[in-house]
Amino acid sequence: MNVDGLAARYCTGHYLLEPHGRVPIKLIHSPIWEAHIDDLLWFGFKALEIPGLLLPQQEPIHITSRESYKKAILLFPHAAFIVFIGYSFGLFNETFDDLETFEFFRDLLRYSSKEVVVLCPDPEFIGNAIQESACLLKIHLVNLYWNHLCQAIKEVIFFYRCKQFQKLKSLINIILYRHDQLKNGEP
Repeated sequence: MNVDGLAARYCTGHYLLEPHGRVPIKLIHSPIWEAHIDDLLWFGFKALEIPGLLLPQQEPIHITSRESYKKAILLFPHAAFIVFIGYSFGLFNETFDDLETFEFFRDLLRYSSKEVVVLCPDPEFIGNAIQESACLLKIHLVNLYWNHLCQAIKEVIFFYRCKQFQKLKSLINIILYRHDQLKNGEP
């Protein structure tokens, strides 16, 4: 659900679905965009909407009819497991902004034998919500910070000149060690 495009950059060899769209990085890093946003905000207007991009807000009811969700339904039987990384379904005041997506995954996972992994700083709430609503027997909760995990992965990719995400499996202990260093404020 991240719209930053990082998954496309690093997760080669996987099907990538971006149901909330992707921020066009070249556009938003351009001087024209910066001036445009500043002018709009100065005069009290909202920024222009980017087609297909859903920024943090309550999901529209029809979002699960997007092509990404249809593709997810087709790919689901082929998935070895499902991983939620740093994703809280837009948790805000103990409710979900991304309720449509939560219900979508609940329906996909209901009584499924697929293993589910939740990676985030506080995985219990989201993990338990998924487990209870989808009637899953087993779910793995892993306490990790998305920003530190990304930084650790980037550093390991650079240091070991790793060109494919799948090859990082053999370096997982190094990545996790570096994650913990970053989490503890070590350089």
